[in-house]
Amino acid sequence: MKRKNNHPNALIHESSPYLLQHANNPVNWQPWGEKALKTAVESQKPLLVSIGYAACHWCHVMEHESFEDEEAARIMNQKFVCIKVDREELPDIDQLYMGAIHLMGKQGGWPLNVVTLPDGRPFWGGTYFQKSEWVDVLQQLSTLFVQRYADVLTYAERLAEGIKQAALVENSPLDFDDVKAVLHTGVEHWQGYFDAEFGGNLLFEGESYTFTPTGTTTVYAQENPDAPLSKLVISELTLETP
Repeated sequence: MKRKNNHPNALIHESSPYLLQHANNPVNWQPWGEKALKTAVESQKPLLVSIGYAACHWCHVMEHESFEDEEAARIMNQKFVCIKVDREELPDIDQLYMGAIHLMGKQGGWPLNVVTLPDGRPFWGGTYFQKSEWVDVLQQLSTLFVQRYADVLTYAERLAEGIKQAALVENSPLDFDDVKAVLHTGVEHWQGYFDAEFGGNLLFEGESYTFTPTGTTTVYAQENPDAPLSKLVISELTLETP
């Protein structure tokens, strides 16, 4: 059910046209900032960070289908602290969470929807979802956060370390041998989450997501061709069966 919100959320005070477009959603959106992060820490709810921009077609589609919908908004408001980000205003936040999506082995895009610990460290991400899928994903993530917090925390910590390793490769004036060493460390740290049987990225036991070899794992495979993970990556790239 869709409705016009007669009580605008906190985005009504923002200057971004994209954020203002969401000011009358029934979702209790907050802008990125210390206030939202503090709310998440105090309430011990995960953050739901949704990133887009004014000219993004699928951002508007998802708003109409899910963010204007009372059922979806109720779940979002009850289970999460919801933050809307204009990627054109905060490109650093967009880049950070896009990097996290890639490390999860997923394709990026917008809207970029990321669920994080209360302190902002991500543990799940995706892009556009139809309303029924979105509601189902939110329910599952909320249950995981409450019932399996230790697993969520471990994954978030490893993902944060992976983001740091990727930033070292991107931003530091390293020679190629240094780059290989950093990639080796990062991939060795992450390979426990790669599903060698079905080609997935195991966020939690029994849950597999499509694995597309990233630049990091591709370089690792080229430098370590006999490693089990390398054989999986090479088979994905060449469409051969290992």
